[in-house]
Amino acid sequence: MQQGKVVGVAFQGLGGADAQNVGYMIPTPVIGHFLKDIADGHYDRYMDLSIATFPLMNAAHRRALGLPEDDRGLAVTTVGSASVCAGKLRSGDVLLRIDGLDIQSDGMVQLEGERMQMAEVAERKYKGDKVKFEVWRDRKLVTEEVTFERAWPYTHQATSYEPPKYVVFGGLLFQPMNRNLVATYQFANLRVFHHFAHFIEEELYKERDEVIVLTALLPDPINTYLDEFREGIIRKVNGTAIRNVKELAAAFTKQADEYVIEFEGHGRPLVLQRTDLEAARARIRQRYNVLTEQFLGEDATKEAR
Repeated sequence: MQQGKVVGVAFQGLGGADAQNVGYMIPTPVIGHFLKDIADGHYDRYMDLSIATFPLMNAAHRRALGLPEDDRGLAVTTVGSASVCAGKLRSGDVLLRIDGLDIQSDGMVQLEGERMQMAEVAERKYKGDKVKFEVWRDRKLVTEEVTFERAWPYTHQATSYEPPKYVVFGGLLFQPMNRNLVATYQFANLRVFHHFAHFIEEELYKERDEVIVLTALLPDPINTYLDEFREGIIRKVNGTAIRNVKELAAAFTKQADEYVIEFEGHGRPLVLQRTDLEAARARIRQRYNVLTEQFLGEDATKEAR
């Protein structure tokens, strides 16, 4: 409380030998945004422009672009194909104004009497809202309007507070990669780290929505000598490309004499016979107390109900 008003909700504190009287709070603007967002019963999350920008404070750079010396303008360097700005903004555009607010050359705007990052304007929007840009493009002034049709869909690099998704098949544990998984397993496979670090930058989401990793093997005769595939990233199952954990579960559900699993960077596939799988299923579940062979996310659980 400050001057009789709520300024935030405390949610974490540090004490003991590490620190004293150190706490963290969720500010009221974030709380207000959340409450308004879920008023319809569905949380759409924060909106995001999903573009990369570069400050235009260098005088020579500004002259080369034909910009006046008015300390306005933020250069667009990248527009992701999954961004809400795709088809509206381009690499090389210079953003001059957003919703009528001047964008300074360092990317800041004057909002409610304070200097804030331009992204704050977008983050205050809700699904379905629009934002209008004044853009300097090819030495001409144009106007572009962007609609927030959805939140940025690829959030694996953020900390997740949802139960981990997984599929157990033939004693093999498959999980979609996210920050929690990477921190927990400390993968030795550099390919996994590359997909984690460059998933957005290299637009790897064009090939898959989730990066599915073989994280563990529950030892059983059916998966003997398969340790070389540990930490492998799944590409295909029986010739079908796998984009996410739901597609992986569906591929394993289909009846087949054998299941051929291809991994990124492996010269040979992992092959499991259906007859062996049927014989091993109950044995593995009992030995390792596997109560549920898959969890595909809370949304999938609700749909199943």
